Amino acid sequence: MISYPTFSVELDGCTVRFHHPHAPTADGASYPLLAEIGTLRSTARAAHLDGIGAGEIPGISVVLNNPMRRTSDIIGLPLRRKARIETGEEVLFEGVISAIAYGNTLTFEISA
Repeated sequence: MISYPTFSVELDGCTVRFHHPHAPTADGASYPLLAEIGTLRSTARAAHLDGIGAGEIPGISVVLNNPMRRTSDIIGLPLRRKARIETGEEVLFEGVISAIAYGNTLTFEISA
């Protein structure tokens, strides 16, 4: 069976979860607004070489659908809030929301 990832954000003591519209939901309340989870970016550890820095923080982008501002109303402005991508009991990535782009979709940048 395919294990679909979910995206969750901690807001004022509550965890708000989002899943892909075609994914089954096993437990807990979840909104079917997850559109895309980007590729994990991490830093190559080559700072010991001249001219090569290690300035990028590991991160990932998450896109949520925002029909009629529904997602914006649910989530508000969650900058610096804890976020997590997981499948079932396995945490794939955990970090803090560092940037948001609002529009027909919401794009979150999650930094470790």
